[in-house]
Formats: sequence, C-alpha cells, structure tokens
Amino acid sequence: MCGFGPGTVYLVVLPAAHNFALACPGILGVLATGGTVVLAPSGSPDEAFPLIERERATVCAVVPPIALLWLDAVSWAEEDVSSLELLQVGGAKFAAERAAEVPETLGCRVQQVFGMAEGLLNYTRLDDPRDIVEQSQGRPLSPADEIRIVDENGADVAPGEIGELLTRGPYTLRGYYRAPSTTRARSPPAASTAPATSCGGCRPATWSSRDARRTRSTAAATRSPRRNWRTTCSPTRPCTTPPSSASPTR
Repeated sequence: MCGFGPGTVYLVVLPAAHNFALACPGILGVLATGGTVVLAPSGSPDEAFPLIERERATVCAVVPPIALLWLDAVSWAEEDVSSLELLQVGGAKFAAERAAEVPETLGCRVQQVFGMAEGLLNYTRLDDPRDIVEQSQGRPLSPADEIRIVDENGADVAPGEIGELLTRGPYTLRGYYRAPSTTRARSPPAASTAPATSCGGCRPATWSSRDARRTRSTAAATRSPRRNWRTTCSPTRPCTTPPSSASPTR
C-alpha cells in the first residue's frame, strides 16, 4: 500500500497524536515494519528540510497547505531533499494541478489519502495511473469496506450525482463507549439494515455517514463539512468490481 519497510525513514511534521501521522499507517506502521521515525517541530521548510537532508527521510505525510508551501520553498531552499521518495497528502482535497507538480518539483511520488477517525481509509496506490493519483483520493484500504452515496432521504443516488457518503467496515466504530442512547440518536435511520451497494463483503455493522452540509460526529455516524461525493458504483446493485481495483474516491 505505502511501501514501508526497514529502510523507511518517516518524517513526522503533523501532530503525532493525529490519526494521519500516528496510524495511517504513520508512526505505528513504520515501527511495525522496522523503519525509523523522525519527529519534526513543524512542517515549515526551515525546520523540515534540514531534517530531510540530515536524516535522509524517505516518507512524509502532510496536509495540502504544507505540500503547497514545500512546492514553493524547494526553489530557494539550500537543503538536499532528494532522499524523499513518497509524499502522502491528506486532510483535504489536493488540487490535481498541484499534485501533478510533486514528482518533478520535489522528486518523489505523491499518494493521496482520505480518511476519518471513525473509520474508512482510502489511498491511491503506488502503481495507480497518474490521472487517478492526481485527481482522486484513492479507494478503500480493506476489501471489507463498503460505501454508499445517498440523497437526503437515504436513497442511493445515480452514478455521477452528489450525495452523502455512508460507509461501514471492519475498522469503523460501532458506537459511543457506554453511551447507547447517544449512538442510537445519532445513527442514520435503519442503519443496520441498509443494503450494500459498493465494494467488499463486510460483516453486518452500523453505517457511518459523511454529510455534505453540516458537521455532526458520532462513533457510528460522522457528518463533516461539505464534500462533493459522487457515486462510483451502481446504486441499484452491489458493485462487482474486485476490491483491489475498485473505483477511487474523488
């Protein structure tokens, strides 16, 4: 997925307790594969670039504002950042035209990542075509992840239409700890019986949702600021595309 191994030197410029830097696959993934973790005070080029040069960092996870700053700073920075092999970008949509600049300007590949604390992680793969890497935020991490895109009434929207993202899978949270009434109150209607219309064959579980209009977070239902989600599978039948090659999240 990310190519981590004993030779990986992971530079942490985001808060280390944040899911992205900690476990997507982050610090835990690097340590689990025998790699090295380097902690930086911030993502500022003045602080990050010297560490890349000194520690020969190979991977770093950033948010789009940091990526944009690095793309500009590399033209005047004196440090050698040629050891960098992979720049993971997540937390927000990274503009396709700027993502296309990363290989030439920073000399490394870019991997787009989308995820949420309650579950569902999407990655572009290292061998994905260039247009997928630049224009999407990948496809689900697990073959057991399921995705639906629905309208305000909970009905599946047609391919290409904008709607609310519903997801469930083996690592999506089932509910609030010791708060069953809160979990019930904030779960999507008929959450446990909604039919699957996307990739994978996950276990029965509660759907988690991402709304296009407002923020409301629950352990089983997450609603975030507006995102233009579009269908990538048929709304009337389960997706038959193998999970390993399922359509990316755009």
